[in-house]
Amino acid sequence: NVPDDRLKWMVDGGHMEAVWALAEDVARAIGIDEIRVDVFVDPERPESPMVNEISLSSGHNYMFHAANLARAWIGPHIARLAAERSESKSVWPVPILRRTTKQVHLQTVAS
Repeated sequence: NVPDDRLKWMVDGGHMEAVWALAEDVARAIGIDEIRVDVFVDPERPESPMVNEISLSSGHNYMFHAANLARAWIGPHIARLAAERSESKSVWPVPILRRTTKQVHLQTVAS
């Protein structure tokens, strides 16, 4: 493999920390466990990336798999929901976020 340094300026200039922070803030605000966040980066302003778009999947043409994509995504959530309801526990697990040293619950649960 030949090293590709074309985007090295993003790491060296501190852009990626702000990009990660923005993407995690978007996921946290939505309350979702996984999401793709496309970000615009301004070379002159490393601290100010902007969201271009968000998506649950890529723009790939899934062809004959498209009909099952939603079922594949929601299946584990439904199974976990059923299992956790039967155990009388919180419906959603506590997410682990990259930028935190402690676990943070995304949703407020009324007691």
